[in-house]
Amino acid sequence: MKTLHLAIIAGTGILTIIGSFVLLHANPFQPEGFAVEKTQKLVDYRAILQIHLPGNQGSGNGITTNDFDWSKDGKFAAFSMGAGAPISYLYTISLDGNEIREIKIPIEFNYIENIHVSPDNTSIYFVGQYNDKKETYQDIFRYDLSNATYRFITKDSHVRGFDLESDGNIVFVESHYNSTRLEQERPAFLVRHYNLMWLASADGKKIRLLYNGTALFQDMVASPDGTKIAFVSYDDPLHPTSNGTDIVDLSLGGGFKQPVSYLGLFDIAGKNFTILEKNANDGYANPRWVSNDSLLYQTMIHQCVQDEKVGENSCPAGLLSMVRPSDGTVKLLYGNTAAPYTAPLFGYAPSSDTRSIIFGMNFDFSNNDIDGTGIYKMDFNRPLRDFG
Repeated sequence: MKTLHLAIIAGTGILTIIGSFVLLHANPFQPEGFAVEKTQKLVDYRAILQIHLPGNQGSGNGITTNDFDWSKDGKFAAFSMGAGAPISYLYTISLDGNEIREIKIPIEFNYIENIHVSPDNTSIYFVGQYNDKKETYQDIFRYDLSNATYRFITKDSHVRGFDLESDGNIVFVESHYNSTRLEQERPAFLVRHYNLMWLASADGKKIRLLYNGTALFQDMVASPDGTKIAFVSYDDPLHPTSNGTDIVDLSLGGGFKQPVSYLGLFDIAGKNFTILEKNANDGYANPRWVSNDSLLYQTMIHQCVQDEKVGENSCPAGLLSMVRPSDGTVKLLYGNTAAPYTAPLFGYAPSSDTRSIIFGMNFDFSNNDIDGTGIYKMDFNRPLRDFG
């Protein structure tokens, strides 16, 4: 059985494991007024492996894609790829799947996420985790497609989340933490932590502090009008369990807990939080705005899917839904809430016209729409932004 580890958050010294969640919806692809018209496989992972390692005739097993973003002109997408080792690479793909190119950056990234193509389609921003002088950092990078150069937007930081706004400014959250050992005889630590959300210029110059507190802004994404932040959290943003100072005793399990998963909103002007979805079982992931009142999100449910090879399963299963924050209405777009379960759409991203999404399939999973591992494009019968 192949298992995807949804998340382990250890930045503050407090380890948090995502649980699982059940949705009371049925019948995939059948929300009112919305339907999948076509699902097209753009490229098989075997082809990506041959580009990554020329001459390699392997099956593509071990290749994973983790995050996507579509260019605003709809001509290409950027994505991150892993190739078995704990190293992540940045690629672009044309929307017909015929042109795939690796972005060469002379840094070995543990992972790459929060990928955003600039509004003028000339640059790719992303958060990359890397090791430097025995320290591990997560910084924002910008890669210029016109001259094949890169630069740090932040430096020696611990960026938890990041989004690129339509006006070219960026909003990001950086974590700060330190720990002091309390006893020599056992591994007990006093851990202090807090998160800062900044509005900054495209080159990283900080303009304004938007938030200072302990809220966990995982998978954060700014609304098109820049007034709200959607995010995932494993602590209640309305009633946080920590004030920023905690005692962690690793001999007692290191602060492991089975949390509730929250899909939340942060109103930037009002400095207040709203909980859109909450569940004590499965985890939410990858919220994506398609309008100021329509939000896509994925749910990783605590089930497994049947691989093409009989007797093998992959975990977890996944659902793709839309929520309208103004009234809480939820529509299921993809996935089965009962057996046979469906695989997650890894790193999915909507197109600018919101008629399509691009995503990776990291499981050896097939149904009427998906045929094994690869990168796919799914088209809908109408723009998803019409939902709200």
